[in-house]
Amino acid sequence: GVIYGFQGNHLLALQSHLKALKVYENINDLSRIASSCNNIGLVYLEQKNYEEALKMFERALSIRKDKNDEKAISDLLNNIGMVYRGRSKFHEALDYFQQAQRLREKTGDKAKLASSYINIGKVFKDLGQQNLAIAYYETAFGLFKEANEKRGIIQCLLNLGEIFRSEEHT
Repeated sequence: GVIYGFQGNHLLALQSHLKALKVYENINDLSRIASSCNNIGLVYLEQKNYEEALKMFERALSIRKDKNDEKAISDLLNNIGMVYRGRSKFHEALDYFQQAQRLREKTGDKAKLASSYINIGKVFKDLGQQNLAIAYYETAFGLFKEANEKRGIIQCLLNLGEIFRSEEHT
């Protein structure tokens, strides 16, 4: 399913993940059920089917909370934040992104933490709070630099450039 997703074939990705989910449900493999639900949620998110994405992410989150898997919990909180941002519910998105950020600060994954800062920055940009967005993008940039994550560095620079370009035209 993941490969189909990378290829942009959402229908086959979804079908594949749903088949996998059934198998894991039949053997009651909770960890893989949670992973499948997350993968299905990501396909729905890509399709902008926010209601179904949210259902899948929340199901996975419930399982991960029972297992106290903080890394997976932070990823799911982030994904739920993306659902709310996609629905233009920016304050709800911000809440979930900040929850993910706090967990990622505990786990020490700099690249994931930087991704949280980018997402928080995007919400502040959506809310018209450019200075806060810039501050979060700059913090993310520093973390990506420390982690030597070139794609993250590029993403930060693009986000900053977008803000500065829009400020020049206003």
